[in-house]
Amino acid sequence: MTRSRRAFYQSGKDVMNIQFGFCLALSIAPFAFASQANANFDGPVFGSVIENKAVYFESSVELQQRMSAGSLTSAELVTGLLQRIEALNNSGPALNAVIEINPDALQIAARMDGERSRGEKRGPLHGIPVLVKDNLDTADKMQTTAGALAMVGRPAQHDAFVVHRLREA
Repeated sequence: MTRSRRAFYQSGKDVMNIQFGFCLALSIAPFAFASQANANFDGPVFGSVIENKAVYFESSVELQQRMSAGSLTSAELVTGLLQRIEALNNSGPALNAVIEINPDALQIAARMDGERSRGEKRGPLHGIPVLVKDNLDTADKMQTTAGALAMVGRPAQHDAFVVHRLREA
């Protein structure tokens, strides 16, 4: 093996070591930040329009029962969940799990409450907010990025089939 070829292979090994070290640092970094955030977080602390915090852990059937009984509205539920997202996603432990919220969520909730008051119930998820991953098209004012910067600014023209079915439910 010639000296230049040996030097080439050696430089390749050095590059591989550097790249591996960089990837390892990137993969460990989120865990370091998460453990630091969790160490400083002692539970969700936020004001809410919903007095009973157990509502956040109720099933859709239980939420529908409360809405039918008039003890909860979709607008109240959405407002409380938006506050919870703010408390857990953007501050507190700063999960950053929700990257975008439908700006019309409260108007949609009010429309669902209006339909319910007129006796028009779509189905078992009527008035229950649903969070979908950002790789599903929603024909609202939201983007479908699938987590890719190249897709930022691309609003969907139509709902994905699963989103369409969720809206009907």
